[in-house]
Amino acid sequence: MLRKDTVEQYTARLASGAPIPGGGSASALVAALGMALGSMVANLTVKKVEGEEAAAIKDILEEGEILQEKLLELVDADAEAFSGVSRVFKMPRETEEEKAARREAMQKALKEAAVVPMEAARLCLKALHLQERLLELGTPHAISDVGVGALFLGAALRGAYLNVQINLNGIKDEEHNARLEGELLALLAEGEKLAEEIYRQVEGKLNPRKGAGE
Repeated sequence: MLRKDTVEQYTARLASGAPIPGGGSASALVAALGMALGSMVANLTVKKVEGEEAAAIKDILEEGEILQEKLLELVDADAEAFSGVSRVFKMPRETEEEKAARREAMQKALKEAAVVPMEAARLCLKALHLQERLLELGTPHAISDVGVGALFLGAALRGAYLNVQINLNGIKDEEHNARLEGELLALLAEGEKLAEEIYRQVEGKLNPRKGAGE
């Protein structure tokens, strides 16, 4: 399992000539790191607050833990999905029957491969909404980590977008593509706006002069 690799092992795999892991797996990992930064801020905060604020932070921690685990699962799931596409490339195509079977298998494999980055995009947006809550609730001493977490999640969302698109480009089912692309573009638009707004607010808190436009 890729998620069990050390940092050095994973980056070495990523840098090698092997097709997996690739950008989809790496994007899921970056998203998990972004959510982990949010969870760190929440853990630093929960010890310092009481009552409703403490309850809200605990909710963020619970949701963040679930999202982080799901994103780590996608680190491996993306690699597995690409392996399915790779297997189709190795199918025989000497006869017309073999060519037809290969085309059908490729369409199925590409659709399955698009599922993983689509889910990653959904999870990135959910994680960004948690980061947004930490702008108000998180300890000011770790506000920079909220900003970095948002940057990671925004980048991971864009990475997921690219990985969905490259699969859609090979899929002939126009209805399927239109449905996924419509949702994907909506996720991207909302996520990019949210990530940028979180970063802008964090930067404004850390550098009031720049935040004020001076």
